[in-house]
This record gives sequence, structure tokens and C-alpha cells, in this order.
Amino acid sequence: MKYTIKDRHIVLSVNPQKAVPQQSRIITGIVKDATGEPIIGANVIEKGSTNGTITDIDGQFRSETSPDAILQISYIGYIAQNFPLNGKNNIMVQLKEDTQSIEEVVVVGYGTQKKTNLTGAVESIKSSRIGTKPVTTLMQAMAGEAAGVTITQNTGQPKADQGNIRIRDVGTWQNADPLVLVNGVAMSINDVVPSDVESISILKDAASASIYGSRAANEVVLITTKKGEKGKISLSYTGNIGFQTPIRTPQMVESWQYGELYNQSMKKRR
Repeated sequence: MKYTIKDRHIVLSVNPQKAVPQQSRIITGIVKDATGEPIIGANVIEKGSTNGTITDIDGQFRSETSPDAILQISYIGYIAQNFPLNGKNNIMVQLKEDTQSIEEVVVVGYGTQKKTNLTGAVESIKSSRIGTKPVTTLMQAMAGEAAGVTITQNTGQPKADQGNIRIRDVGTWQNADPLVLVNGVAMSINDVVPSDVESISILKDAASASIYGSRAANEVVLITTKKGEKGKISLSYTGNIGFQTPIRTPQMVESWQYGELYNQSMKKRR
């Protein structure tokens, strides 16, 4: 409020914008990611105040703010945005991924951690290192790709050449196989097609037991398979043909000769 003195009178002047506060209104909206999927738990705060809320399971929010407020919307892994309302009652905000933040995140078990906070030993294998190998099993494709991981093949017989995988040597007398999770589901590594693999993460220390329990006594292998992209159609085919020929074939006797030799051997035992 301002005043001026004119003769014997005091003239008061009032600023109508400051004298009459703006009325708050209910603002609703939805927050989505770059692919159009709703973001759950995004922070929606009115700039310059502590008034705020978070998005629900459908990515929607409801807040009581002034019509000319500026909303600050942020979420982990996405670039924060300032959205001026300009009198709007309903808005739709699409956040963009922060690629620099995503590169610093490492998948560990059922959650994620930043590389700076990661203390366990994790080995990662990308699909580009295993998808071009002319092999039939994923275990053969992983051979020599990760330090501390030993893969042995006991036989070259077709359908029996699956082999064994050992991480940092044998950890138990009964079963030394590691826990294999494909997209979070426990299964055999021999059932995974190498060309379907997107990435492989190997947890090579005792910290994995704190996540998965006693089943991770021999470490953990996390496998993520490839997924389709929205709006794109891609077809690919990979085939391998091999022939196995024995170097030396043993000479076998006739069936009646085998019978005679077998009878003679039984007589000698008696």
C-alpha cells in the first residue's frame, strides 16, 4: 500500500494484483515416457513452493495449484522438465530419457545400482560378442568371454555337448552349477538360444547370496533376451549345419560269434 499527502488529505493507493490473491485450482495431468508408457511415482512439484504430489499407477496426478504456476516434473533416469500451466487445467507431459544417468546404472539382482556404489564383482557380456559365433549352445558361446568363468565340454556327441559352467571354481561338493535366471525366471542355460540373448551379467562374489539366498551359493548368471520394438517389424534367420565323422570305426563280430564268446566267458566264471 502506498500513500501521498495532498494538502490536508492522505491519499492511499492499493495495487489490485497484490491485494487480491489468485485463487488456486485443481490441476490434473498424466506423465509418460518416450514410448508413451505412463511413469509411476514421478515427482510433480509447484516451482518455488513445497506443494507437490506423485503420479499413480496410471501415470496420472492431481494437485491444487495456482493457474499461472510452473510445475517441476522429474523422475529417476529422465530429464527434469519445467511445465508452465498458463491457465490450463489438464496437461500431458512426456519425459525424455537421461542417457548419461542410464549408463551409470548396473543391474544387480532384482534392482539397480550406480557403478560408483557397486562393490561386488559383476561381469557383463554383450550380444555382439556371442551372437556371431558358429555354435549351437549358449554355454559354448560364453567360453572365454568372462574372467573367472570356466566352461568345459565333456563330449562332442550330438545333443550331449552341453558341458558345465563353473564360476570361480567349485563351491560345493554336491552341485557346483550356478543359478541361471532368464528374464528373472530360473531355468537351464542349455535351453537358451544364443541368438536370442541381449546381454549376460555374471555375479561372481558372495554378495549375490544376499539377494537370491542359498540357491546362489555357486554365483548367479543373469540373462536378458531380446525384445521387439513398437512400430518396427524385424525378421532374421540363423542356421548352422554340421557333420561329425568318427576317425576310426571298431571292427565288430557277427551276432552269432558274439553269442559264442559270451557263453564261453560265462563258463569260465562258473
